[in-house]
Amino acid sequence: MSENVKAQFRQPLVHDARRLLAEYDFSLGEIPTAISLRLYQSLADDRITVEQSHFIQTPIQSEPAFNEHERHPDPETAVERILGEFIRHYEDAEKKGHLPSADWLLPSRDFC
Repeated sequence: MSENVKAQFRQPLVHDARRLLAEYDFSLGEIPTAISLRLYQSLADDRITVEQSHFIQTPIQSEPAFNEHERHPDPETAVERILGEFIRHYEDAEKKGHLPSADWLLPSRDFC
């Protein structure tokens, strides 16, 4: 993005400007539901934020897994952290004898 375009978003009344960098869709293991990730870059500090279509909550989790990092230094780190959470919880549940289920994926209310 050019500096001229970025400068337009630095006006006093403009807040939280960001741009869409990428959107990824994937399925997790034996669960056929498509999961989407949208990566955004802040125009203020270049940090990456991610919107997810779903969160994982397996039978062994007391609550859905939310990535503890709201902002990531780069797209690679963002994807690595979020996919790592999905995979870890999925594998942990399988190791405890649970069969994968679409019920493990909770749709995000904020994802449109």
